Amino acid sequence: FHRNDTLPIFPKLESRESALTITDIKPLAHPALLDYLKERSINADIAKQHCSEIHYSIADKPYFAVGFRNDAGGWELRNRYFKGSTTPKNITTINNGNNAVMLFEGFIDFLSYFSLKQNASPVIDSAILNSIANLPKAIPFLQTHQTIHAFLDNDEAGKRAVQSLSPVCKEIIDQSIFYRNHKDLNDYWRDK
Repeated sequence: FHRNDTLPIFPKLESRESALTITDIKPLAHPALLDYLKERSINADIAKQHCSEIHYSIADKPYFAVGFRNDAGGWELRNRYFKGSTTPKNITTINNGNNAVMLFEGFIDFLSYFSLKQNASPVIDSAILNSIANLPKAIPFLQTHQTIHAFLDNDEAGKRAVQSLSPVCKEIIDQSIFYRNHKDLNDYWRDK
């Protein structure tokens, strides 16, 4: 969101990543961001545990978004009008020393799962790709597990990604069957 809550108009962030400057990181509290998460059926308390409120500027214009940190220190940024990220782009892992891992394409699906389960603290390990293109970066972490529960999107890229995991792990459970009539886990959860 732009600071005055008007709709920001600018090109996709991928082409302007170097122009984005983070100006503040704080606990997630802005009503506009909490409303956005509510629209996505995300439990605010769960989001507050895993996300931050990121204030940033692009071409000296201030904006803010829900931020989800990756393992390399970059951020995934989301609000009602914007979907982007900062560099470095990477995966996010939660390692609880479990033999099983849940694999999500994005953090909104990750938050959807825990909103659905009404549980803010995963006991099982989690890997959030933050982009299907990051799957190779997740392989070393995934290989340390006996079972992968894949909650990827119901599209061709998601299906190929699940198939590509067979040499990585002994047991892969494609959880997308439970939301097969929906684009992704968040779409399913919002429909519920």
